[in-house]
Amino acid sequence: MNDNDRPSAGGLMRGAAAGLAGAVAGAAGYGALLGAAGYGAGFAAVGVGLLTGLAAAATRPRSPALPPLCALLSLAGAAAGQFAGHVVIWAGAAGEKYGTALAQVLDAFPRALKEEPVSFLFWAAAACAGFAVAHRGTGSARAVSTVPQPDEADHAGTAAPDRRP
Repeated sequence: MNDNDRPSAGGLMRGAAAGLAGAVAGAAGYGALLGAAGYGAGFAAVGVGLLTGLAAAATRPRSPALPPLCALLSLAGAAAGQFAGHVVIWAGAAGEKYGTALAQVLDAFPRALKEEPVSFLFWAAAACAGFAVAHRGTGSARAVSTVPQPDEADHAGTAAPDRRP
């Protein structure tokens, strides 16, 4: 197995760091949106996945491990954003400080997920969006950075023989 046969791991750390930054920013935005709206807007979780995937793909990575990692980061970002939004809603509704609201939401959040499991669907949609965007970004980076194979390089610039009768 030579170097051309191995999948390249180039840009994994850079893409992962950018994806993490996108997931954190998306979670903050999602939490702020939920807190400002005062009710759940689960479809906005897909935005977390898109932001995560776009941030990772912007680094032009070539690693095939990055899309699944972006899916995981997107899922975690959507869950964290929803949790943060519930903290903001609870603090505003009860007139409590955020620390107290955080403790209350930590206790109530698992029960709320059991009562309304549709949140898992939105988190999965965020993960799919993050995977798809990052996969598209790594695929186009791989297409740009391909090295011609020896048999292609040998025939570069030569035309096929004319076989007309």
